[in-house]
Amino acid sequence: YLKMKLIFLFLFFIFLSLSSISAIQAIKFFSKNAFSPTLAKKFWSFCISSYCSPARIEKWDVGVVKQQYPDITEITVAEDHSKNTLGYTAYNSKDDEILLVFRGTQPTSLKNWISNVDFIKIYHPGCKGCEVHRGFYNSYMSLKQNMLDSLSKLLKKHRKAKRCVMGHSLGGAMALLAAIDIIRLYGK
Repeated sequence: YLKMKLIFLFLFFIFLSLSSISAIQAIKFFSKNAFSPTLAKKFWSFCISSYCSPARIEKWDVGVVKQQYPDITEITVAEDHSKNTLGYTAYNSKDDEILLVFRGTQPTSLKNWISNVDFIKIYHPGCKGCEVHRGFYNSYMSLKQNMLDSLSKLLKKHRKAKRCVMGHSLGGAMALLAAIDIIRLYGK
């Protein structure tokens, strides 16, 4: 049984490094010392939906993801054309969750690849002595204000809702930076 737990934790670390589910959810996972394939699948589905067009996301016309999770409402898409970044916030009424989802690298986007390879370390202004990847940080900054404004509006309506921050690839890095701001602004 212990060996199986260790295997699951190892696989979770790999999954987390590839898709960087939120730091908030990661803390919950580690504190319970368990991996939830159901939760991972759900968050992965929301990450996949972030690759749809903004118009489709806003209408929640996201194919099989809509079939699996039909209770997604109050969707706001944030997009920055100068960095080719995209994220969305939404409310999942079935599970009383506020979602912050960041799209990852689009394979054909030169702007995304430039951000990915801009790995010079810079200091994070919200964390004394912490350094971050400049390209990831600048990508996150391109969406930060819109995403946090949308989160604030959703939190006013759904005060007790869980906050779930996620992303894949470049989006995973942005999700981690967003989680730092969310914890700083709203606590755990």
